[in-house]
Amino acid sequence: MEGAEGNIYAKESIFLGKKSYLDVLACDGNAVGGQHIRMKGIPSKVLANDTYKTYQSLFNGNEEDFDIVEFCNIDINTKTQRVTKRLKFSRKVKFEGEGIVVNKNEMSDEEYKQL
Repeated sequence: MEGAEGNIYAKESIFLGKKSYLDVLACDGNAVGGQHIRMKGIPSKVLANDTYKTYQSLFNGNEEDFDIVEFCNIDINTKTQRVTKRLKFSRKVKFEGEGIVVNKNEMSDEEYKQL
C-alpha cells in the first residue's frame, strides 16, 4: 500500500465463497488505508466502484449483475476459430450459504491470529 508506514493488516474482511473476498486494509503506523478484493470470474476493475457496498449486498444474499464487456469484448469460437465482438457480456453473481464477516476490532489479537 503506497505511503504505508508500519504493518498492514485487514481491519475487516468479508468472505463470500471460494476466491471471493474483500479485505479493508489499514496500517498501524499511519492513517493509510485501502482494499484488497477478489471475485473469481469478475475483473477487479469492474468491482472498483462501491466495492464495500457491493460485497455487503452479496453477503446479504442479493444477486448482482456485472457488465464486463469492456474488459472481455471478444468471443472466439474454438471450433471455427471465428472471432466476434461482444456487444453485451454480463455475469450475474449470487452467493448461497453463509458468508463470513471478520472485524478485527471485535476480537482479541489471539483470536484474529487463529483465523
